[in-house]
Amino acid sequence: MLVLYNPTSTSPGKAPLPLSLMALGAVLEDHHDYTIVDGNLLSDPATALLETLEQRQATALGMTVMPGPQLNEAVPLARQIKARFPDLPLIWGGYFPTQHTDAVLSDGPVDYAVRSQGELTLVELLAALKDGGDLSAVAGLSYRKNGHVVHNRPRPLTPLTRFPTLPYHKVPLEQYIHRNYIGSRTLDYNSSFGCPFACNFCAIVSMTNRGWLPEPAERVAGQLRMLRDRFGVNGILFHDMDFFVSEQRVAEICERIKDYDLAWWALGRVDELARYRDSTWRLMRRSGLKMVFCGAETGSDEMLRQMNKGGQASTQMALDLAVKMKQYGIVPEYSFVLGNPPEPE
Repeated sequence: MLVLYNPTSTSPGKAPLPLSLMALGAVLEDHHDYTIVDGNLLSDPATALLETLEQRQATALGMTVMPGPQLNEAVPLARQIKARFPDLPLIWGGYFPTQHTDAVLSDGPVDYAVRSQGELTLVELLAALKDGGDLSAVAGLSYRKNGHVVHNRPRPLTPLTRFPTLPYHKVPLEQYIHRNYIGSRTLDYNSSFGCPFACNFCAIVSMTNRGWLPEPAERVAGQLRMLRDRFGVNGILFHDMDFFVSEQRVAEICERIKDYDLAWWALGRVDELARYRDSTWRLMRRSGLKMVFCGAETGSDEMLRQMNKGGQASTQMALDLAVKMKQYGIVPEYSFVLGNPPEPE
């Protein structure tokens, strides 16, 4: 039994769907018995996880770890687990072990770090652990050997169409459906992996080396229709690192879902949205788009250049985009970075 654990990342009642662990579960469905434990749903996550490991006679534990709240919980929890189950393989994946692999493996409790896209790496690692296979053959894996950290070759990115759709039956889905500004029954969704841009502050750059893997519009629309019909979902939060990379793909998705009666929110770049045709804006609005999250980043054109924002070379572009969104009744949600290096203050 593999236990997949999602460390706590948010306040009670706001738990996002653990999409990364569900993506792993999708490829494990036919190969390995597993369960997902989400710290966001538990009043005492550490106790619940330890009890699950013991009761389910776990053969391995996988944890997804981002910097911030998840890391703060994951580090002491990993030590606690290793002290109680010293022979249990502990596997970390996600942003932090991808970017800081040596730090993760030098600390002791973590046995294996999965770098970048983790689905196939995890499947091959579990097979090697079960059969005594050659760990050095598992691309995208790092581990300790004879007191040294070993980094296997990177794994090429795998198109999302190679993977099954998410196993919604493996999580208590109703606990992840929330009322918010998008809808009364809103759920999270990822329709792509990665991002083709290289902002100097963004973790996704090292995660995918500017690779971008989109789901086809037909598959996205099919999944959204299933979520609407089976679970009564009426709002979607697209948590893609950049949903709007391809205007053609966005337009096709919108055309397919325009009669679904779904509202939606997504993230995108100022410069790419500024290039969108009016016909696409009208179609996005008709399909239910209510709000777009963009990184305005700064009020300084020079700082935008230092941030490697590419085509987004002026702050005026962000102001103009807000005006355009207002014309279509779409709310611009802008974020800003304070203290981006090399700002001394």
